[in-house]
Amino acid sequence: MERWRYELHALRSVSGLAAACYFLLGLAGAASGDPELPRSLVTVGELSFLPLVPLLAAILFSRELGGGTELLASLPISLEGMLWRKTAVALVLLIAGHSVWMAGYYWRNGALFGRHFGLASDRPVGGELAVYEPLLQLLPAAVFLLAVCLLAVTASQKAYAALAAGLALWMADALSHGALLGPFTLTNGTHETNEDFWLNRCLLTGGAVLLLGAATYWIGRRARWVREDTGD
Repeated sequence: MERWRYELHALRSVSGLAAACYFLLGLAGAASGDPELPRSLVTVGELSFLPLVPLLAAILFSRELGGGTELLASLPISLEGMLWRKTAVALVLLIAGHSVWMAGYYWRNGALFGRHFGLASDRPVGGELAVYEPLLQLLPAAVFLLAVCLLAVTASQKAYAALAAGLALWMADALSHGALLGPFTLTNGTHETNEDFWLNRCLLTGGAVLLLGAATYWIGRRARWVREDTGD
């Protein structure tokens, strides 16, 4: 339990304050607007929410890497276990945060409006969604983006690499409307058929598993985190 409290303590920082401000601004946006013309959850629940992923990834590694890589290498714990613990903390916070945003949207509009990708039809249908659908649609993309951020941290040994890599990927996908990432696009607004959507979510989930495996391998090589002092 002490280690879990340690991970959450990282949120009590300037970076954590910035993430909290973004979260509150997003919540205000989700809980506002015209109920007669509700905004699509592709924008409110996905495109606007995903930047919180790299923010959280960078914050959770800020203390270990803020004092140099030697600090991380000297910790008497399993580095692989630490990575997966941070992953679990990030996912719990993201799920909780997304649920709060959706509660605000529901409070304002009386329902959740988006695109339904059912297995019984060929094309998505716009309309009212079940309360669990927005989260299930988002989760594969959020986990994939988180895995990209964690791999960036472990490969570069810099906490801010998570922020740079995650925001760059999100921005490239948003500005290209999914064309740049193709089948790995993060949002569901470009899928014309239900088959495209489910293939995309499967690819994102599989990609996330591979990237997390690579990140686990890199962080477990403890010797990489020790840099010799070469002197003058």
